[in-house]
Amino acid sequence: MKIIKCHTTSSTNDDLREYALENHSEETVALLAFCQKNGKGQRGRFWHAEEDKSLTFSMLFKGVEIPFAQIFQIHVCVSIALLDFLTEITRQEINFHVKWPNDIMAENKKCAGILIETISSERTVNEMIIGIGVNLNNTDFPNQLVHAVSLKQISGEHYSIENSFKTLIERIEKKMRTIPMLDDWNGIFEEYQQRLFKRNQRIQVTYKNKQLEVEVQGVDESGRLVVREEELGIIHASYEELKWNYNLLR
Repeated sequence: MKIIKCHTTSSTNDDLREYALENHSEETVALLAFCQKNGKGQRGRFWHAEEDKSLTFSMLFKGVEIPFAQIFQIHVCVSIALLDFLTEITRQEINFHVKWPNDIMAENKKCAGILIETISSERTVNEMIIGIGVNLNNTDFPNQLVHAVSLKQISGEHYSIENSFKTLIERIEKKMRTIPMLDDWNGIFEEYQQRLFKRNQRIQVTYKNKQLEVEVQGVDESGRLVVREEELGIIHASYEELKWNYNLLR
């Protein structure tokens, strides 16, 4: 695996997309930025990062040849790897959960995020960029990010960016090598379900432009959130259809 480190960049995902166009090697590449000014999130949002306090990196995988049907398995495996890492470095003192589809929550606040971008042919993913941001030692969030938190704010401890980067990229690369076989998919998927944020609890959401109160049941194998609403019954909602109402989380 090729490792690249830079002090400042706009977006590590964008940098690796350009790198993929200019380099034809199928070697995995990991890019760490100590200052990311325009990190990317879902729905066109940006990822706030503090210089020398946030862990922000991306990994490029080329020649992966993964069927579209397995894309959600990648999300699951990367999420589990990140959850295990965070639990380990905080010595199991903080409760972490996956907030569907790609956030990691610590004590009801967002501490990490995952953004996976793919380059595909007709039925197969050929290249993939996995971007990860973790609020390690952040102390100052913009006023609009009232639901963000860092590990340091919760534990009071300082965490090494470079050590965290080294450990995480090794674990993610190992997970990626095993995805095509995934003999224990059922067990991994069940672990993901058990660590799902607000599972078996009621939340407020916007579903197809309607405000609903639903109970989170889990996630189906295609990656849709499964919720139950009193009148509509069981709903399998895609990311485009359902939005969490953060301000009403409790």
